[in-house]
Amino acid sequence: RMDLIQTAAIIIGMTTGIAGLVLGIINTIHQRSTVRPRLRVEPSIYQLIKRGIPGDPRNIEHNVGGMTIYNIGNVPVVGVAIGFRRKQTDAGDLCIITTSAINGAEWPAEILPGHSITLRMESDQLRKHFDEGTLGTAYVRTAVGDLFFASRKASRRFQEQLSSSISPASE
Repeated sequence: RMDLIQTAAIIIGMTTGIAGLVLGIINTIHQRSTVRPRLRVEPSIYQLIKRGIPGDPRNIEHNVGGMTIYNIGNVPVVGVAIGFRRKQTDAGDLCIITTSAINGAEWPAEILPGHSITLRMESDQLRKHFDEGTLGTAYVRTAVGDLFFASRKASRRFQEQLSSSISPASE
């Protein structure tokens, strides 16, 4: 009778211990994913409508390089720099200087959860590095030094947009 009680106590103790371990691991993973910053980076070519007379073709600015940064995490993130990795070189990152935020915000900026900011990139720098073949994956750097990169799909789409926007036919 005593052996049965001890065996049951051991089984209950082991089951409780294993359940506690599993719940602890799940809680750690969940906690880490909710407090970690997460940004999505999407470079693109835009056609911007400037202020002025609606419908006036002189108010449209064509082939403007921009980068939209989405905060898809649960914590605010301060973005401080955007740029592109250099393709096939050991020279490191190539920073594209932003001239302004397209949607009126200031840069560097705090990007709240669920919000985004679109930044304008200098067209001359984009054209120069695209022509040299050194324009790689787009990234954003945060105030604490974290780097977030554009997906391959977004990078490929941007390269295609950039290629067609600066082709000889569009000049």
